[in-house]
Amino acid sequence: MIDTDVSDVELATKIVDYLPAKYQKIMAGCLDSLKKIPNNADETWQFKKFMIMLYLALYPGQNEFWSLKDNSYKFWRGKGIDRLYELQFKQGVSA
Repeated sequence: MIDTDVSDVELATKIVDYLPAKYQKIMAGCLDSLKKIPNNADETWQFKKFMIMLYLALYPGQNEFWSLKDNSYKFWRGKGIDRLYELQFKQGVSA
């Protein structure tokens, strides 16, 4: 079961933990950036940026940054929860 009340950083960390190794390497820098948000930065934008980079990495050539950036924080938060559920399910099935 996925706890939907986790912070953005916790959600992103869990997503990266369930990714295949090659994607973990790709997303490590994005996750570090999310973890090191300056106090005056927009946290919701940082999470959106993390999720956009995840989608660009997982689905290369299907989307462009500019077409994804206008989606809302709520949209990306939902996508993050959905992605974590899918990754956990795949790992459970393959175990």
